[in-house]
Amino acid sequence: MEHTIFPPPDRARIKTTFMRMLQREHSTIMHRFPGARSAMLDLRPLKNFWGRWLPEERVIAISESL
Repeated sequence: MEHTIFPPPDRARIKTTFMRMLQREHSTIMHRFPGARSAMLDLRPLKNFWGRWLPEERVIAISESL
């Protein structure tokens, strides 16, 4: 389900900004755990979860609708 609150160019800018913020926070957290393996963050069209860990891909998937 795609929301139409913002026009497409604004949605793209908002998603980019959101991902930068998430990646910055993830880096901050990872620095607290030396030796821990980092994961990729990815926005995905998840319908039943706000986010989930995908161990086979080492991805933290965040719902686009979040």
